[in-house]
Amino acid sequence: MVVTGGTRTGGEIDFATGYLRHLLRFLGIEDVQVIAADGALSRGAAALDAALARIADLLPAPLAVTA
Repeated sequence: MVVTGGTRTGGEIDFATGYLRHLLRFLGIEDVQVIAADGALSRGAAALDAALARIADLLPAPLAVTA
């Protein structure tokens, strides 16, 4: 999740996203999904809820445990 303090994620002046992708590629992590939690000041909890829902969509389903 990326929070950029009012800068649109992926926008012209978004330094954080590109830097994070570059750093992770340097560490060998190629598949990076950026989830923007922007609009928190104007949308409040709805922005965070939308970001958390996107994270949940990307995670694999939990394994079923049977006894």
